[in-house]
Amino acid sequence: MKGAQSIRMAGEFTSEGEQTSIDIAVDTNGSCTGTMGIDGSKADLLRVSKMMYMKGDEKFWRASMEGDGTSKADTPRPWSSC
Repeated sequence: MKGAQSIRMAGEFTSEGEQTSIDIAVDTNGSCTGTMGIDGSKADLLRVSKMMYMKGDEKFWRASMEGDGTSKADTPRPWSSC
């Protein structure tokens, strides 16, 4: 492990009744790529330098924003920065 240049983490869990999946790889430079999902939805993740980007399908954005008072107009566009 000491000489590893990257690490990958993948798995699934249930939290507050939602099935969540994650599959992410991070390298020693802090770059990150992967996917995550909520109840069958999917979002791609990409971190370059200090910026993190997410590209989720509509189902992902609705599931992740549920109950926080946002409307459909507030749904992020593809490759939203966060």
